[in-house]
Amino acid sequence: MKKLLIAICVFALSQPAIAQNFQAGKPLDNEDRSMVESITWEHGQIHRGEMFYVIVDSALGNGDSLNVMFVTPDSRNNVHFFMAVSVTEDITLYIFEADTLAEGGDTLAVFNHNRNSTNTTDVIVAKQATIQTASSFRIWKEPISSTKKGFTEHRDHGEIPLRRNTTYTILAISGAINNTVFIYMNWYEKD
Repeated sequence: MKKLLIAICVFALSQPAIAQNFQAGKPLDNEDRSMVESITWEHGQIHRGEMFYVIVDSALGNGDSLNVMFVTPDSRNNVHFFMAVSVTEDITLYIFEADTLAEGGDTLAVFNHNRNSTNTTDVIVAKQATIQTASSFRIWKEPISSTKKGFTEHRDHGEIPLRRNTTYTILAISGAINNTVFIYMNWYEKD
């Protein structure tokens, strides 16, 4: 963070109008301010190639379920998880946490948000894994409908720091026939 702030200050002071007002102790005017832009921490993670995503979709009937296994690695980095859910009909969404919750399933491709980055992740994501234990810790439950998007639309309200070396299961249970569930998961890894 200090490096980013220093870089912004160096850039700002290299602009003649900003440098002149800054050195004279004058407040910056609107033109000066427009030359300095800030980016969110998460956006910086994208540029550094440290943010990843997976997209899962499934057609479900009444009472059918979609489960997605998400396994965090045993590393020094923390996984900061965010998810958005969209459906055509009602579902109930759960997130469970346990050390040995699920296994197997169809491993899903994980993409780096920075398509030019060669960074990879050790997070494992699989669709329709076999659930091993029914008694796990539920960390989220939410009813979702076609008029109410799931989880949250804003990262700052819905980001969850996940435990290391832990298995999570995202479970969507359909409450209607001819339902389509779309889950967008993204995360960045930071120590």
